[in-house]
Amino acid sequence: RWLRSLGPSPTDPRRRANWTRAVAVIAAYRDRYNIPEHGHPLGDPDIRDPDRVLARRRALVASRHAQATSAIHPITATTAAHAQHRSPSL
Repeated sequence: RWLRSLGPSPTDPRRRANWTRAVAVIAAYRDRYNIPEHGHPLGDPDIRDPDRVLARRRALVASRHAQATSAIHPITATTAAHAQHRSPSL
C-alpha cells in the first residue's frame, strides 16, 4: 500500500533509477523500525529517539522525491518552459 502512494515507477531509465533509490530508503526505514502495513507509510511521527527522527526525515524526503519522479508527473521541456514563463521575476 505504501509503495502505491509513491506513484508508478517511471519508464525513463534515469528517472526509474532515482525512483528506485528513493523507494529503497523508505523500505530500509520501514524494515529497520518495523513499520506495520496499516497506518501512515512512515509510522508514528511522534518519535523520541534522535536517530530515528533523522532516519524518518530521510525517508520523508525520499518519499517526496519518489512522488516527484514518478511517471504520474513527468516533467517535460514544455512543462518546464511553461512554468518558467508563468513564474514572476524577482
